[in-house]
Amino acid sequence: MNKNPIIRPMQSPHYPGCCGVVETNPDTGTNLYVRKPDGTYWKARGDISSLGGTSLELSDAVTDEKVIARLDDAYDEWARKTYGV
Repeated sequence: MNKNPIIRPMQSPHYPGCCGVVETNPDTGTNLYVRKPDGTYWKARGDISSLGGTSLELSDAVTDEKVIARLDDAYDEWARKTYGV
């Protein structure tokens, strides 16, 4: 069984310039993050479906370098596929 987290970045129409990142990890469950235009990641609260809505609430900035690296890798791959960059 693959125990690596599945990370799915997605654009949010209600948060211009921001990207939502859903991480599903077999050990820790589902985590929701928002990547701000400055490249920082923030933990978010709310329904995963609220990413497209306006009820998403940000909490703490992500400071764990391992988590940031994991999210950056997923975001970079998504941006290459989405925008060809």
